[in-house]
Amino acid sequence: MRRFVALTLALFTLILAFAVANGADNYVCEGGPEIVGPCFEVHGRLSYWNGTPSARIWPIGSNRLLGIKSDILPPELQEKMKSFDSEAYADFYVCPYTDLKPGHMQFICIQSWKNLVIRQRKP
Repeated sequence: MRRFVALTLALFTLILAFAVANGADNYVCEGGPEIVGPCFEVHGRLSYWNGTPSARIWPIGSNRLLGIKSDILPPELQEKMKSFDSEAYADFYVCPYTDLKPGHMQFICIQSWKNLVIRQRKP
């Protein structure tokens, strides 16, 4: 189990390093060429999961998950999500990379947020 956690953290670190090296500092969401529909607000919990993408938003009160495309967060939010055990509750303004399809994860990017609360997962 410890080996799995260590490998997961190592993979997460590599993903973050790749995102920074590939332009996360020039973050663009709303108005980007890959956006397929209107942006919308969702009250949810941003956290990291095993699998791809790791960064996901659970819209509170639903059974859905919204996947953060390529695990790239806005730099200001990335700084606050310090570990795999961080959870961010907020009103997120997100833009879709894929259409909403029942039974499938919708891929999105985060344009902005308000009422942010960061917590650490309970063990």
